[in-house]
Amino acid sequence: MKLLKMKYLFFIIFMLGWVPFHYAGAAPSFVPARIIKKARIPYPKKAEMQGKQGVTWVKVKVGINGKPLKVLVVTSSGSKLLDKRAEEIAAKSLYKPEMKQGVPAASWLLYSIHSRLPKAVQQALNQIQTLKEKIAHSPDKWRLYNKLAMFYMAQSNWSKAEETYQIALKKWSNNPALAAGLARVDLDKGERIKAIPDLERAVKLNPTDPTFPPILADLLVSAHHFNQALPVLEKAHLLNPKNVYMLQDLGYVYYQKHEYLKSASAYRKALVLKPDDPSLEVNLGNALLSAGKFKECIPLFIQAIKLEPENPNLLYSLGVSYFYENKPQEARDSFRKAVLAMKVQHAPSGNLATVYLELGIIDFQLKDQKEGVHYLSRAYRLDPENPLYIKALAKGYYNTKQYKKAYSLFQKIVKIQPQNAKTYELMGSIDSVEHHWNQAEKNWKLALKFYRKEKNKVKIKKIQKTLNRLKRLLKEKQSQGD
Repeated sequence: MKLLKMKYLFFIIFMLGWVPFHYAGAAPSFVPARIIKKARIPYPKKAEMQGKQGVTWVKVKVGINGKPLKVLVVTSSGSKLLDKRAEEIAAKSLYKPEMKQGVPAASWLLYSIHSRLPKAVQQALNQIQTLKEKIAHSPDKWRLYNKLAMFYMAQSNWSKAEETYQIALKKWSNNPALAAGLARVDLDKGERIKAIPDLERAVKLNPTDPTFPPILADLLVSAHHFNQALPVLEKAHLLNPKNVYMLQDLGYVYYQKHEYLKSASAYRKALVLKPDDPSLEVNLGNALLSAGKFKECIPLFIQAIKLEPENPNLLYSLGVSYFYENKPQEARDSFRKAVLAMKVQHAPSGNLATVYLELGIIDFQLKDQKEGVHYLSRAYRLDPENPLYIKALAKGYYNTKQYKKAYSLFQKIVKIQPQNAKTYELMGSIDSVEHHWNQAEKNWKLALKFYRKEKNKVKIKKIQKTLNRLKRLLKEKQSQGD
C-alpha cells in the first residue's frame, strides 16, 4: 500500500515536471494587441484655460505591422478638445499587433486615455478660484483683481484677463497699475495699437514712473505717430537720460519730423553711451547729411564702410556727401562702387536708377559728356515714365547737340507736364537751331506764358528779348525775299 502511494506521488511529481518541460519552447496560441509607447501630445491650451479634464475611451484598429489603421472614440470625456487630443494620441502611438499561433493579425484594441491638467495649471486654477472667493468677500481690494488678471495672463486667457482689468478700472479708474495691466494684455495679445490709449492712461496717472513711457514711445514710433511719440520720448529721456534706445528713438523721430540737427544731437548722445555701435554712426551721418553738414558726415560714412565695404546705402550716402562738398571725382568713385554693390545684391531698379542719375550729372560736371549720357540713358531705361529721368537725359542730349533725340524726349515731358516752361524754352532753342522759325516762335510764346504764371521775371525778360530778335530776323528774311 505504501509502495502504491509512493508510485502515485512519483507519477504526480513526474507529470508536474514533464508538462512545462514538454511545452517550454512552444508559442502561446493567442496574444492580444497592446500599446508599446503612448504618443505625447500637448494639453489643449483652451482646455487648460477652461479647467477641463476627463477620460476618453478609444478603439484602435491595429494593423499587422503594428500601425494604427483607424481610431474611434467609444466614450467621450465630455470635452471635444480632450477627445480630439485622445484621438491624436491613439493615432500616433506605437502598437504590438495581435498574434495568432505566432502570426500577426489585424485587430481592434480598446483602452482609455486620461486627460489630467498639468500640476502647475491645476495649482493656478486653484489660486484663481481662491482669489475669486476673496474678491467676493472683499470687492474693494484692487490688488486682488490685479493678481487675478495676472493669473489669467499666465494661462494665456487674455479675454478673462481683459475682462478682469476692465471691471477693476470701472471701480478704480485712476489706478495706473490697472491701466498698465490692461495695456500688457493688449501687448501680449499682439494688439499693439489697442495698447496705446491704455499706456497713455498709465503714463498720465503716474508721470514719474520710468517704466511705461519707453514702451508707449516704442508703440507710437512703430505706428508712425511721430507727433504723439515726441513728447513721450522727451519725457522718457528726462526720466532716464542714459537709456540708449530712447535716444535712438528720439533721433529717429526728430529725423522723421525733418528736425535734422536735433536728430544728430540725439544720435551723438547715444554714441557717447554706446561708442561701438556702427548703426548709430550711420544714423548720425544720415542726420548730418540731411542737415547739410556734408563735411561732418563724410568721416562717419568712411568709418561705417570699413565695417560694411559692400553696403550700397553707405556708399551712396558717401557719394552724395562728396558731391555737395564739391568733390566730384570722389563722389563718382563712391557712386560706382554703390552700383556694383547694388547689382550683387539685386537692389530695386528704382534705387539703381537714382545712382545712375547722380553718375550722369557728375560726369557732365567732369566734362565727360559721353559717359554722362551713358549713365543718364541707363537711368531712363530703368524708369522710362519718370519725368526726372526724362528731363535729365533730354538735357544730356541737348548739351551734346543730339537735338533730334532731345526734342523727342522734350515732347514726352510736355505731355506729362503741359505747363513746363523750361521745356518749351529748350524746344524753341532746338527749333531755332534747326531753322524751324514758326515752331520756335510757338514754343517760346508757350514758355513766356508759363514763366508769367510762375512770375519768373528773369526768364520773362530773356524770352521777350529772344522773341523780339526772332521777329526782327523774320522781318529781315521777309524783306530779303521781297
